[in-house]
Amino acid sequence: MGAMFTNDARTVSLMDINVNLLRVARALLGQGVDEKVEGKDERRAVETMLASLVEATGATKALLVVCEGADCRELARAGDELDFSSADSVARRIVRLAIQQRRTVDSTSLPPTNLDASLDGDPVVLAQPFLEGLSTFGVVYLEGTAPFAAGTATFLSEAMDLALPSIRHAAAACHRGAEQTSSPPPANHDTLVSYPESINVEGIVTGHPEMRALLELVERVAHSPAPVLIFGPTGTGKELLAKAVHRKSERRNGPFVTVHCSAIPSALLEAELFGHVAGAFTGAHRDRPGRIATAHGGTLFFDEIGEIPPEFQAKLLRFLQFGEIQRVGSDRVDRVDVRIVSATHRNLRELAHDGRFREDLYYRINTVTMNVPPLRARRADIPLIIDHVLTRNQNGGEPRRFSPRAEAILRGYDYPGNVRELVHVVERARILAKGPTMDIDTLPAELLTSAPSAAEAADALPTSASLEVARAEAVASAERDFLKRLMRNAHGNVSRAARDAGMHRSYLQKLLARHKMRLESTGHV
Repeated sequence: MGAMFTNDARTVSLMDINVNLLRVARALLGQGVDEKVEGKDERRAVETMLASLVEATGATKALLVVCEGADCRELARAGDELDFSSADSVARRIVRLAIQQRRTVDSTSLPPTNLDASLDGDPVVLAQPFLEGLSTFGVVYLEGTAPFAAGTATFLSEAMDLALPSIRHAAAACHRGAEQTSSPPPANHDTLVSYPESINVEGIVTGHPEMRALLELVERVAHSPAPVLIFGPTGTGKELLAKAVHRKSERRNGPFVTVHCSAIPSALLEAELFGHVAGAFTGAHRDRPGRIATAHGGTLFFDEIGEIPPEFQAKLLRFLQFGEIQRVGSDRVDRVDVRIVSATHRNLRELAHDGRFREDLYYRINTVTMNVPPLRARRADIPLIIDHVLTRNQNGGEPRRFSPRAEAILRGYDYPGNVRELVHVVERARILAKGPTMDIDTLPAELLTSAPSAAEAADALPTSASLEVARAEAVASAERDFLKRLMRNAHGNVSRAARDAGMHRSYLQKLLARHKMRLESTGHV
């Protein structure tokens, strides 16, 4: 079989993709892959499939990596020798990048800063992750001597979908074999990311277990019409979560309309939400639809719904119950189809108990609750958010980074304004910096005066410390705290804790072992 992508070919037809997918399928079927064959036979089938990918794409070498949580290991390889064992190898760095970004990584489009050293012989590399929900199940890595054609990523994605059952069987068989022999993990079995893989969903950048669980909940509830109530302090990204629910739902092509409840005077609230007809009141010179009607077919987001005055709550409740609105000054009743998502920083249950928020309205908007933790409770996300903001605002300019002293202060501050405040701090530092390194003189005075512990940490931090080291330490600390709380709530029962966290029991055991956490006789960690 000739290479589908030759050096002088830069595009590929759909027919080429389908023909080569059939060849990949034959490579898999020819091995007779099923759950009853030995692990080595299952792996051989995947290796044959990988070899067919090398031939189809014109690559010189290929690697298949599978992941369980943050634990990733090599499953198969094909073609020429490939260095994947050393921590700074090109293959490991590109695969790590594909896992973290959850998208295709092409070395020809990477800025030089993503590859610290030049590639020997200037090879071209391509990494395609294959995803399960918010998790990365694995990555296929190709390396060649000439740029791959434009259709290569599409071809790899289709091929991985086709091969996924076989890859699962091979990975499971290898895992069973390792457990039966009680052998230590191979040298190439490693944690490519030192924290639960960071993800970016609709602008929400996180690696924290609680936030990941929250985003998994978004995936589950998005396709339901159930109302969602998002609770969290100001600046934690509640509107981003609401937009994520909308964009993951069948209503994604409809409007997303935000109602800032605290910004609308109570006298104008009814006309603003329900609309009005011409002449309904002084200044109403023409008919005007309200926010609710504008959101028809989409999602209506009530930001800070706890600020709606009690006298208007009954009218809002009627709309939520019957899906009907009546414009101010009109006798006509219109039906509206919207998905309701609400957010608040207040404890609505307490407000309902005190008579300041209708209890029936509270239960009407609270079918599914999402609790967003403050940034100080997930400090591991601070370096991730910093990276995201700096990368987003780079605009082709010189990459910028914080000095170790500044990093320590940023990590130690409590951020009463949460993510919004951190973003403003980073953007301010980027503007004030005179060079590529942003030191403590670019930080606001309140960070320097309100975070003495962070300043002390900055003085004690070695000047050679890197952002990766700081990130790993911060996330490891957050991960330990999460595991302690998880096991405490489950009364030391690993199976129950795994169910509560939405992870496999074996992966939870690995996390506990990684942090040297053992169950005491009390059942607690």
